[in-house]
Amino acid sequence: MMAVIYFSDQLNFFERGLISSISEKLVKEGYAEGIAEELAKGNIVTNVSGCDDRLLQRQFISKMKKCPNTIVLGSSRVRFINGNMVQDSSLINSGVSSASLEDLVSIYSLYEKKGCKIKNIVIGVDPWILNDNNDLNGWRTLQSEYYLRCNNLFNEPKPTYPYLKPTPLRNLKAILSYKYFTSSIQYLKKNIEKGYSVSNKKLNEGLTILPDGTFIYSEKIRHSTQEFIDMKAKRMVETDEGNSLSNYSKLSERYTAIFTKFIEHIQSKNIKITFYFPPFHPIVYHTIETKDKYKIALVAESYFKNFAATHHINTIGDYDPKANKLTSKDFADGVHLFENGVKKIFSEE
Repeated sequence: MMAVIYFSDQLNFFERGLISSISEKLVKEGYAEGIAEELAKGNIVTNVSGCDDRLLQRQFISKMKKCPNTIVLGSSRVRFINGNMVQDSSLINSGVSSASLEDLVSIYSLYEKKGCKIKNIVIGVDPWILNDNNDLNGWRTLQSEYYLRCNNLFNEPKPTYPYLKPTPLRNLKAILSYKYFTSSIQYLKKNIEKGYSVSNKKLNEGLTILPDGTFIYSEKIRHSTQEFIDMKAKRMVETDEGNSLSNYSKLSERYTAIFTKFIEHIQSKNIKITFYFPPFHPIVYHTIETKDKYKIALVAESYFKNFAATHHINTIGDYDPKANKLTSKDFADGVHLFENGVKKIFSEE
């Protein structure tokens, strides 16, 4: 198990995974580039698995024939936001799995590098993007874009800003993780084969990406029972699995400084910003409200809302599902809504 995790190292915990270091260009970049080419042609791509979201964004943005007026930045929790919800058919959704603040900065920078004149940005504000200990390492794929942007924003060398090298504890947790082991096997399998295919329909057996970057869940997830979904939500709060709220006692001064500079830079370009607050499953939100170790999420939400008020930024959504009349039936797991749940939020605005 440990050998599979170490040599695949899909999240760069060890900075020397076999695929990451030896055949990244041949395998990871080739896989992402193939998907990006199809999306740029306006095709629907399905059976996507094991794709590095960040490489896909870099390739897709580079290959897109026309810049959008509106983009969406954030984690997988924003991936259902489409042009119909914001009345802009040009919208491109650039959300990535397990997004950190570094991802938001980097992906926006890709649009600037291309010369796009963005008019509107919807930014998903997850509470953990201000956590120094969030263990989110996927952004390293775009670290060159991130450091360049930070250097421009702060006029400082890169060591001043967050580059969280793996600690022995992080490495130990990763190499002993059964969840990381099973995902590593899938990652290795999908990076040996092409995997994806072009489809003429939106609903497919596997995970599907539409030409605007939005996702359609796999058939398995779409047909999940409510009992199974609620069980996943309970397991998440019982095991800290997938919430990045562990070891989070205060808002990071570094991240709040970078967030402020980043948002103010966007506003200096006369771009309209909307903060999107993705709700949590009722079971998860109840835990956030009642358990002290998770209440920092509410502190982060308050910070983002106060920031929006002082910077004249529109907001939509709320971490509390009741605020938008959502129930457990609207969720696919503890943190992700089904598309109809996202529609409910935007239809109320």
